[in-house]
Amino acid sequence: MIYEGRILNKSCIEKRFIAYKFVDILRELGYIKYIVLKKETTDLIYIKKGNDKFFFNKNDTSSLLNVYAYKECKEIPTEKAESAGLETFFRFTDIIGRELVILEILHKYMEKYSDAIFYVDNGLYFTKQDIDRIYNLKEPDSEWIYKDPDTYKEKSK
Repeated sequence: MIYEGRILNKSCIEKRFIAYKFVDILRELGYIKYIVLKKETTDLIYIKKGNDKFFFNKNDTSSLLNVYAYKECKEIPTEKAESAGLETFFRFTDIIGRELVILEILHKYMEKYSDAIFYVDNGLYFTKQDIDRIYNLKEPDSEWIYKDPDTYKEKSK
């Protein structure tokens, strides 16, 4: 099974600006943008951690992450999101095995956009407070995406 995750924000006219800020966050964390496929409504961003800007190993996909940046279109994953006025700004595809990378990116992103929500296809929603709790655990939990965020309220006390 392939899980996807989405960063949800309230609809706003700054969507294009936030997409560029997202790429800045990735660069700040040491990720390199390899390919951007521009479409009418989205950009597909492939990122990889490291310093090698010119070579891309097709067999090493473990550090690759695909992100769709929704600049103009509205994608609303659930009725709950719709009722809260949230829409997809970024969609991470195939997140299995990349949970800690996504946690790192979300933590940095939510420092700037604290009202953002992270939604996973398994029906779980994570707020900035949830992401902060998980990020600040003594031992990293690579299974965090599959657990109810309330699980971490006890561990943080």
